Amino acid sequence: MFSYLSDRVERDEATNAFVVIENLCFMHEIKKAKTLKHWDSPSPSFLKCLEEWILDKKVLVMVFPVFMADMKHWLAFRIDFENAEIAYGT
Repeated sequence: MFSYLSDRVERDEATNAFVVIENLCFMHEIKKAKTLKHWDSPSPSFLKCLEEWILDKKVLVMVFPVFMADMKHWLAFRIDFENAEIAYGT
């Protein structure tokens, strides 16, 4: 599903300019960073790059998958950095 969404966003130049569709790599990087338990240490390069894009307002919206292991269920999350909104769907 996220591969399909990513392809659609990339084909639309207007949307591609400010929306990033992340895949499972994003969730794995977050888990890795969380296990480091050093939140004030530098982010891994992937997350650092994403952080810079967000701070520079190159990315205004991010969509990514989240797996809820306890419920064995996938969710799609959307973060709108410009409007400070979080949305999710099943």
